[in-house]
Amino acid sequence: HDLALPSSGRASGAGDLFGLSLCSGAGGLDLGLTIAMPGYRTVGHVERETYAAAILVARMEEAALDPAPVWDDVASFDGRPWRGAVDIVTAGYPCQPFSVAGKRRGADDPRHLWPHVARIIGEAEPSFVFLENVAHHLRLGFPEVAGGLVGMGYRLAAGLFTAAEVGAPHKRERLFILAHREHDQLADPARLLRDLVEWRQPNGDAADVANATGERQREPA
Repeated sequence: HDLALPSSGRASGAGDLFGLSLCSGAGGLDLGLTIAMPGYRTVGHVERETYAAAILVARMEEAALDPAPVWDDVASFDGRPWRGAVDIVTAGYPCQPFSVAGKRRGADDPRHLWPHVARIIGEAEPSFVFLENVAHHLRLGFPEVAGGLVGMGYRLAAGLFTAAEVGAPHKRERLFILAHREHDQLADPARLLRDLVEWRQPNGDAADVANATGERQREPA
């Protein structure tokens, strides 16, 4: 990590929000956050798949994503130099250990990368964590993730959303987890939003995202 890390806006609670993207894939989470928060910038990626990393680079060249270095191994990535430099750690860690389309081996699957993601979160200590995975993750593996975040001092809310809700022509359902550090004055979820939005819980009920609790919601049928 012998590079100049950005000066985060965390100290003043203002300015741009900087993100570290783990298991970036083709940059979908990063693009979504850039659209939702015009002041958001991804300043580092970790992605081991060559094809996905090439798409990240292409999107940087097209100016769809901000220029940022790309590392290829989340297992050896050191999050400590990023402490104080990033506000958000995002991760779309592999879904195969939890997907109904796979063998659902969970923690026994060699593609299970959550322990590495959790380690990096603990090292970087961001104000916010934003995660994405398949809906079945609620039934397999979610307690480990939620417990790990709570153990690191985060409150979290989880919701199931479909691609159709943002205009896509299909209903693929995904789990999103938003966590913020307790007792951190700058870790206010409202800082992430230009306008108040409805946060839909897995049971269909609505809740104010700024007041969402870390309690596990009803599992999908």
